[in-house]
Amino acid sequence: MRDADGQLIGVAKRSDKRKYYDPSNTMVYAVKLDDDGFKLRDGNEQMIWKVKLYEDKLKIANNEEMNRGYEVKLRDGKLKLERNETELKSLRLSAETDWYAVEDHYKIQGFGQSLAVGILLIDELKEREKFIIMAELVKQGR
Repeated sequence: MRDADGQLIGVAKRSDKRKYYDPSNTMVYAVKLDDDGFKLRDGNEQMIWKVKLYEDKLKIANNEEMNRGYEVKLRDGKLKLERNETELKSLRLSAETDWYAVEDHYKIQGFGQSLAVGILLIDELKEREKFIIMAELVKQGR
């Protein structure tokens, strides 16, 4: 993965853990997988985001209790970003196209009708956090 801050390389450490390194081989992020989701951790292994997966949605919060978290839902071809049961943003997905423009900031291809695209709608996430979470979601088929 390469972004404005440079390249990151993800390395599986165990079946339930992946670490992301910068070009100087410094670990900058870690992902700890659980049965129902995963946690994104910083270089000091402190939790940044917790992601819980459900059949038709995901929840993401910056705390263990999932308080004030976001929900990304796919309903009738529309991705919805909600917080406290209030819709914040949405994006129409279509089986006819493989390209999506997301908030005039991202242009992506190859995600189909994945919940991962909804991560791009969360302003609170840093760019690298978005990309890592999306990669993990796609790896899990979400």
